[in-house]
Amino acid sequence: MSVNLARRMTFAVFDGVLKSLGSEVLSTGDLVNLLSVFIDRTRNEEVMYGLLHLIEASDVNSVTSALVQAAPTMKIAASDWLDTFIYRLINGDHSRRALIGHLKQGGRSSGRAEIVSRLFAMKDDASEKIRERVSSVFLGLDK
Repeated sequence: MSVNLARRMTFAVFDGVLKSLGSEVLSTGDLVNLLSVFIDRTRNEEVMYGLLHLIEASDVNSVTSALVQAAPTMKIAASDWLDTFIYRLINGDHSRRALIGHLKQGGRSSGRAEIVSRLFAMKDDASEKIRERVSSVFLGLDK
């Protein structure tokens, strides 16, 4: 069997598993586990995007809670993906409010600290729209 055929078969199986998971309600623990498999150095970004979409299909409060919990682990091997999830959360009004709520509840957790640190960097380096959205997160945290 050729390597390409084996890869296509593996992706087909993986895609089938993702589709079957998509019909299930994933717990926050499930989401933390899924976030822990993200890796920046991959030749198969389509796999990572499949996971991202599966995770995003879950309840936004569960996703946000899981991201705060997974952030310390993700910063090591999936720093870019962690940023991607944060950008996607701050881009929606509902998800941005959920992020603010979970960051307020996060106390002094390392996950909260990691996300806040990245938000500070985004505030300085990103587009005007992103800077506005990040500023609204910080305003929400100050209330």
